[in-house]
Amino acid sequence: MRPFFSLILSCTLLSCSGQTPTLPEESPWITYYVNANVDNAEEDYSVAITDHWKAYLENPRHYGQPNDYWSSTIYERPDFAYVNLLFYLYNARRAQRPIQCNILGVQPKEEGIYQLKTMYSEVDDSTGQLSLSYIASVFAREDGEGYSFFGATEYYQGRYEVRQVDSIKYLIHPEHDFQEEEAKKMAAYNQEVAKKFNTAPLSFDYVVANNTNDLAILYGLEFSPYSMNAVPTGGLADTRNKVLYAGNNSAYYPHELVHLYTFAGFGRQHHAWVDEGIAAFLGGSTGYYIEWHWQKLKAFLADDPDYALDDLKALETDIPNGEYTTDFRYAIGGYLMYLIHEKEGMQGLFDALSSGRDEEAYFALLQDKLGVDREGFGAFIRQEMKALPRMSAEKMTNLKY
Repeated sequence: MRPFFSLILSCTLLSCSGQTPTLPEESPWITYYVNANVDNAEEDYSVAITDHWKAYLENPRHYGQPNDYWSSTIYERPDFAYVNLLFYLYNARRAQRPIQCNILGVQPKEEGIYQLKTMYSEVDDSTGQLSLSYIASVFAREDGEGYSFFGATEYYQGRYEVRQVDSIKYLIHPEHDFQEEEAKKMAAYNQEVAKKFNTAPLSFDYVVANNTNDLAILYGLEFSPYSMNAVPTGGLADTRNKVLYAGNNSAYYPHELVHLYTFAGFGRQHHAWVDEGIAAFLGGSTGYYIEWHWQKLKAFLADDPDYALDDLKALETDIPNGEYTTDFRYAIGGYLMYLIHEKEGMQGLFDALSSGRDEEAYFALLQDKLGVDREGFGAFIRQEMKALPRMSAEKMTNLKY
């Protein structure tokens, strides 16, 4: 997973717990505007779809859950794109930050199918500037009693190329050059990971595009704070709907596949650094196996030996070496899961996946498995990276997959 989707996976707590969010009784909320260029705003279908979307946004009880607003024809739950949007709005409402929603238009696509496009922004209190946060594209289907929404991924399955390779169904962006050999490699890796997790290989959908900007069309968030990555890679696993989104220009994305297995086997019983660490250890990241990322971390700490490593929240970002390819969570988290695996094999990772979701539980796990406590965390990582043998440039190149 790359930064384009880091916010999405950090917002899964309520969507996966089934809890009802608690919001202020009186709080600024969404102000709606209809774009002046929308010439069909008064049409019955446009009014009905827009009103239905407003009701959907303003009802927090359904966040991430099956609900009456959302179609379950293909996917049981709302796609992660729209869950991400809902959590942005929920957090803004909880913090009493006013949101502006601009209705960009309701466009008839074909008989009984419409596309609704909306834009979300807010005023930055520190600068007074209007900040654009999201542009969302959702589809509405007339169902006899009204309208039900469904996502861009479902819509484009009937309009863009789809290929089945083993148990993987690919939805291919029209500008992507699909490589059958990569897909076969992905199918083989699916078999391999299934054996590690002592389960049958998963069947899932794989949405592939050349980059995150192209992926955004198939994903449903046509603009987000993370949609323009500096490097052509990024994606996520919509674990509940079993959909893998890849903006890495490849039909092979092992990191995100591991997320499907950790969720299928263990739900959300673990801290995010456990999940990202295991996915990075087993599946690498940004097109490189995990050893490559350790070398990048080693080099960075050699140049900046006093860089603070004690606050996990502060480390949920790329290593600031100017390359935009290595995240602290993957390099450090993957190394810690590697150490646990070296001692206890997959059972050690299974224990980690059942260890608890909060930060206290994460450090209790590290203390139990590795003897690393919170106070000694940074010093331990520095010591381990310093002792790690340095790789040659040629060997580093060979770590690309």
